[in-house]
Amino acid sequence: MPSDNQNETEEKMAKAIFISADCWLCVFDLLPAYQLGLGIAMISHRFDVYIDEHFKTRKWALKYIQIRTKNWRK
Repeated sequence: MPSDNQNETEEKMAKAIFISADCWLCVFDLLPAYQLGLGIAMISHRFDVYIDEHFKTRKWALKYIQIRTKNWRK
């Protein structure tokens, strides 16, 4: 039967699992940019660093953008 001290140590280790930035970048590659921005970024402040790193490694280009008001007509 495990001791209380051993149980506490196991609980602390389970809470302190570290996931490297490289692993997170691989996960983020599987998600479209809008899902990443709307979903994961809002979960926790901890993800901000990973998301910043993700967007720094990508190149973005807007070919054409149109900003319209709600009642805009052609």
